[in-house]
Amino acid sequence: MEDTRHSTQDDETKIRAVAVDYIVGVLEADPARMERCLHPDLAKRAYFPGVDGHPQLSFVSAQNLIRAAKSWKPRTSRHAEVVILDRYEGAASVRNTFDDWID
Repeated sequence: MEDTRHSTQDDETKIRAVAVDYIVGVLEADPARMERCLHPDLAKRAYFPGVDGHPQLSFVSAQNLIRAAKSWKPRTSRHAEVVILDRYEGAASVRNTFDDWID
């Protein structure tokens, strides 16, 4: 019989490692790290204020983020927090909180 406490701890460690890879990829502008941690089918959506004042929906893929990381400058701010909100079988919901945004 499998020790579910050990399995749960292993899952949490793996989930947190991927989230930290993402954070470090962003903060250090590291495209290789971004590529390692992002699922190739990532579909990220966000609302931003448009030029006309109305919210605009942004569509970002894993490849967009990886390419963009090549032009980013490393961030001087190093504050980031990982919170595992939920996990079930092969899926997890994680909140990464940076100084000025949340993913």
